Amino acid sequence: MKPEVISRLEEIENVHIGNSTHVTAAERITWNSKETTAGAQSKANAVQANVDILEETVVSHLADYTQYKRDIQMMISMGVMF
Repeated sequence: MKPEVISRLEEIENVHIGNSTHVTAAERITWNSKETTAGAQSKANAVQANVDILEETVVSHLADYTQYKRDIQMMISMGVMF
């Protein structure tokens, strides 16, 4: 890599990444402590539990609707008028 490119990359790293020009050390600590692996896993588990409940509910309603539809078709075939 050209020396001027390396120099520019080092400058960018020092000014924008390596020091606290844009983010203070305290802000960086606060940011880094926002989420933990355990916290993220707990949230993912809660979402999965909700998805499972929703899936069971949808399947149950679909089964009810399917049975209702069969009952209506049977009544129509028997000549029951609505």
